[in-house]
Amino acid sequence: MFSEKLSREDLFPHKSETKTDVSSLADPGVSTDEYETRGSESYPLSPAQQRLWLLWKLEPEIPYCTCQLIAHFRGRIDPALLETSLKIVIDSNETIRARFIETEGHTMQTCQPFFESEILLEDISRLAPEDQLAWFKDLGLKVAGKSFNIEEESGIRVQLFRLSENEYNVFFTWHEIVADQKSVELLVGEVVEVYTALSEGKRAVNAKRSEFRHPEPAYNEHSVLEDYWKKKLDRELPILSLSFDFQRPSSFSYRAKSSQVTLDTRLVRDLKSTGEVSLFNKLLAAYAVLLYRYTAQKEIIVGTPVVNRNGSEEQKSKGNFVNMLPICISIADTFSFNDLLVQVSGSAHEGMAHCNYPFSQMMQHARVVRNSTTAPIFQTMFSQPALRD
Repeated sequence: MFSEKLSREDLFPHKSETKTDVSSLADPGVSTDEYETRGSESYPLSPAQQRLWLLWKLEPEIPYCTCQLIAHFRGRIDPALLETSLKIVIDSNETIRARFIETEGHTMQTCQPFFESEILLEDISRLAPEDQLAWFKDLGLKVAGKSFNIEEESGIRVQLFRLSENEYNVFFTWHEIVADQKSVELLVGEVVEVYTALSEGKRAVNAKRSEFRHPEPAYNEHSVLEDYWKKKLDRELPILSLSFDFQRPSSFSYRAKSSQVTLDTRLVRDLKSTGEVSLFNKLLAAYAVLLYRYTAQKEIIVGTPVVNRNGSEEQKSKGNFVNMLPICISIADTFSFNDLLVQVSGSAHEGMAHCNYPFSQMMQHARVVRNSTTAPIFQTMFSQPALRD
């Protein structure tokens, strides 16, 4: 779960503290249809969406593609105006509220003209701050356990919570097939713009309609990427062989526990500042050492999610731009940690240079034995969230 804390001064620089009648904001004779929305058009799925669609069809009740984000607002907020701003922005982004249908043997994504779900306001200001934190943790677990029916409902849900007279949380939950986290962060920014305009008595001209966009490499680039991943994966791939206390079940249960370890701030700062290798590669190398100690395997493949937002248009677009990248790490008994750093950095850099190739197509080239107990290509993932100073 991601929580973005923003002050009212950061979000809404105007000084107005009075509540506004939303009905008075529209221009005379102008209906809400003039906000940039679009009717029910259908669009094909990207390779990443096709993979997520297949996973959902196989196990629609399993919520393993559910994501969450909390936007925290401080200041004299008008909750009705905030709710209206949320609806305007979501109505303007058809990619976010898409549904998925099968027609004539093809899967398409479509959306209704407006966001149909109700945004409910719940007041939890009676709870002490520490109890509110625990309450949101429980809510996150509860929401994470509720799957989306992406054939019948929009791929995003929004809830509004009043923490105190001057504090509100907006809780976003969405299915990964409609958006990555960057998309929802962009959505929050647009909510700020629309709220500011409406609270100043202006029309929400900054509500930006989002088109369905999928980053696709040019033909020549696609051929180069395909050749690279064929050479990389068309062989007998190592399977991570960790020791277990119990026999591996015949199918995934998706029941798991999490364990958190907090790194010392000074250690992280030192890791970031020393040497020319990035913090990501240093931590990945350390993780590879840990796996090597448990498995004694000379080659380990670690998956990592990458966001393919390479162009200026992609930076501003909504949708699922995440691709899975296998990083092949070779380890020798004679390696020093610096040797491993060089190897990991080179492998990660090489993979990133070819990361525009869809993971679903990588799987077609991989020589793997498919079964219900082992994930293909890699069996462990490493992801580094954005760090703030």
